[in-house]
Amino acid sequence: MLSVGLIAVVAIGIGGVLTERHLSKKIIHNEKIILELKKKERLLEQTLADFEKAQQQIVDLVAGRIPKLRPLIYDQAIPISDRYVRDVIFTQTGPKPENRIFEYRVVLANNSNWIVTPKVQILLFNEVGIQVGVSNITYQLATKKESSSSLMTGEIRIYSSTIYLNKQRKAPRYFLFEFQDT
Repeated sequence: MLSVGLIAVVAIGIGGVLTERHLSKKIIHNEKIILELKKKERLLEQTLADFEKAQQQIVDLVAGRIPKLRPLIYDQAIPISDRYVRDVIFTQTGPKPENRIFEYRVVLANNSNWIVTPKVQILLFNEVGIQVGVSNITYQLATKKESSSSLMTGEIRIYSSTIYLNKQRKAPRYFLFEFQDT
């Protein structure tokens, strides 16, 4: 009986030692995994910060290369207040991203004391400042059909049309108005 008890105690002791070694190895393995995970998290945070910095540098470079360039925001009135352009709204339509159509609605207002004949283009640019689309604003694009291209003193007119892209189907990121009149 004593030998059976002694064997049981030795077996329990050996089992305890083996269990402790196994648990120690698991703990060490888990700690290594946790350290590796923390390294990866720090690397990810640094990469994200670098990415955001690079994006801002691209925005700054594009804006520095093309004066008066503005970020293009969809489905929101963007105030312009440059010459007779009051504001613009851009909209994406179409069933799939590769078939998107880009439309605009622009408001022109003649706040001067003389008749104005607007000659305006809307230019669209991609994320690195390459022109990808253009539309000429003509009196035929007025929402209320006009017989003249001239804006009378105090007149407000709304124009809308589609801007077709040059071979690129990605959404433009910037725009500007170019005035061809003097």
